[in-house]
Amino acid sequence: MIKKPKIKFINCRPMIGLVLKDLKAFFLSPAGYLLIGVFDLVLLWLFLQNFFLIGQADLTDFFLSLQWGVLILASALSMKTFVEERQKQTLELLLSLPTSPAQLALAKIITGLIIYLIVIISLIPFVVIVSLLGPIDFGLTASAFLGSFLLFAAFYTYGIFISLYFKNMIISFLFTLFSLFVIYLAGTGFILDRLPELISQSLAAFSFKNHYQSFLLGTPAVSDLVFFLTLPLLFLELIIIRLNRKDKIL
Repeated sequence: MIKKPKIKFINCRPMIGLVLKDLKAFFLSPAGYLLIGVFDLVLLWLFLQNFFLIGQADLTDFFLSLQWGVLILASALSMKTFVEERQKQTLELLLSLPTSPAQLALAKIITGLIIYLIVIISLIPFVVIVSLLGPIDFGLTASAFLGSFLLFAAFYTYGIFISLYFKNMIISFLFTLFSLFVIYLAGTGFILDRLPELISQSLAAFSFKNHYQSFLLGTPAVSDLVFFLTLPLLFLELIIIRLNRKDKIL
């Protein structure tokens, strides 16, 4: 008699508990509200500068500014994920619980994605106000927000992976911020135009800016979605591998 293979599913209960714990810690702290508030105010200030300069309610420059805001926000949020757990000496406890490294990694990632969704929701009133000042394309706006969410997911998972190599939050933040800035800048025309054509074309295919730009134009291709979905999955796998090496992170 042939035995049917048992299909194993990830137990979501411990993961949900970790997500709720981290969300509670974030929103019970004034720093969490301060971070979101400053993020929104800076974006609003950048938009108003352009609005009074050209006298036109256009969200294009807003979303161009948002990409840099996402880079900074992802670096700031990811620096705390495992560095703070190590400082509080709770990382060893988390790894000793009946929670797999995959569940722990997914919980940290989901927490950050939920926080960024809340950031997007906090920007909706601003979009509504802009729509009252002049006509905007809501389909294009939705596409741009989706692009920013996928961009955040890629940056944030990278930042979590980097945080596993540092014991100081500031150093983790600065390293993540600087390395992401260099990676992002490498895919811009400022750099690509100065490189040989073959190298330039290869870098352009992996350019965050080019793939994000497709969402800003409202014309994301399958390749753009594959690019942004592959990176978080890749970094998730790297995070799990790193968490499995307890002797290296404790």
